[in-house]
Amino acid sequence: MPVVLRIGPYVFFLYSNERQVPAHIHVERDADEAKFWLGPVRLAANHGFGCTNC
Repeated sequence: MPVVLRIGPYVFFLYSNERQVPAHIHVERDADEAKFWLGPVRLAANHGFGCTNC
């Protein structure tokens, strides 16, 4: 999994074998992970992150 960016405890990465789905990026912190579609940017999945405006 190529890491694109690290900001503090957050890791932004891609899975190299996900070619059949629209462009997206994964964000991980500790055991929490979310996936965001990139065009337009929106939340695709959330596993563990708290959400106050969902």
